[in-house]
Order: sequence, then structure tokens, then C-alpha cells
Amino acid sequence: MKKCVTCNETKQEEEFGKDSNRKDGLKNTCKKCRSIISKKSKLKNRESVLEKSRIYANKHYTENKERERERHKKWIKNNPEKYKESCRKTYKKSYENNKDKILARNKKWKDENKELKRESDRNWRINNLEKAHERVRLWKENNPERVTALNKEYYKKYPEKFKARRALSYAVEGGKIVRPTICSRCNEEGYIEGHHYDYSKPLEVIWLCRKCHAKEHLTLNKRK
Repeated sequence: MKKCVTCNETKQEEEFGKDSNRKDGLKNTCKKCRSIISKKSKLKNRESVLEKSRIYANKHYTENKERERERHKKWIKNNPEKYKESCRKTYKKSYENNKDKILARNKKWKDENKELKRESDRNWRINNLEKAHERVRLWKENNPERVTALNKEYYKKYPEKFKARRALSYAVEGGKIVRPTICSRCNEEGYIEGHHYDYSKPLEVIWLCRKCHAKEHLTLNKRK
């Protein structure tokens, strides 16, 4: 048994760290008290501690590059969710500290790479259809006047498409055409939409689920 000089409690010897300079080979402050003292010291000298840690980390990485890279790759493989969360936090912090600079850089890249941006957006929508639909739904809810204006513009620009879709809708509501419950492409059940290949034939459609319908339009737009 040994008495801690900080909390004055008598504790088991294993609760004290080793110290070869003392007769009993143990530190005179218990591990718990040393931990509290260490935390207080780090908080008090936070910048100094962080700077020392950065210097040590840089030096250690420089001297052990290959080993650290392999260790990092292994950690990423074993902790994919933690890695994603870490990337999100890092990007968020960087964005908050350099918002104007990042927005200007992104705008410049978009202006200089319009085709790449369109291709990137198409691929994202194909791989994240649920998120894309949810974004559109929220945008429509928050911008009803803009939606009305866009619908009017769409009717003026594509009257044939508008009339074909309306004719199909009336045919389904009137019982002339029965809307299936299974997608003709992936055989999934759910809400099925009619896709026109020829808008001059409004009642001739293939029936697709929302996912397959979106992919079909994205594929057609890609070919144009």
C-alpha cells in the first residue's frame, strides 16, 4: 500500500506509476491524480502542447514515411465510417475558414469544365437517386412560385411533351390504361411511371420505376 501525496488516499501499489529514482520504485502521486494534473496542464498550455505534438508528428512521419502510410491505409480499411466522418469534419472546418476562396475556386472550375460538371452531376444522380429526389422535393416545397414559373416556361418550350404526359395521365385516371405495379426493366414493385420514346404517340409508353425512369432520362441526355 502507498499514500498519494496529492489526494492523501492510501491505494494499492499498482495504482502508482513506476519511478526508478525512488526507493520503492513508484511515483509519489497516483495515476488518477497524475492524469488530472496532466489534463489541467495541457488545457493551460494548449497551443504549446499542440505545437510540440505537430513537430513530433512531422518528424516521426518524415522518418517513417512508408510504415506510416501502410498503417494509415490499414486503419482506413478497418474504419471506413470513422474515416468518412473525419473527412467530413476536416472539409467542414476548411470550408468555414476559407469559404470565399473555395466558392471562387469552385465557380472557376465549373466555368472552365462545364461538360465534366454535367457528367459528374449525371453520375451522382444515377448513384444517389433517392437523395436527388429528396433534394428536388425539398426545393419545390421551399420555392412554390419558382416551380410555377418553371412549369409555365416548360410548357412554352416543350408543349408536345406536356400534352403527351397530360394525355397519359387522363387515360390512366379514366381507366383506359391500367398502370402496372411492377417495373418492366428491374421487376421491382412500387409506383410505376410511363416513359415516352415518342411524344407524338402519348399512350405508347414503357412502364418503369422511378429509379429506372431517372436512369433512362440520364442516359438519353448523355447521348445528346
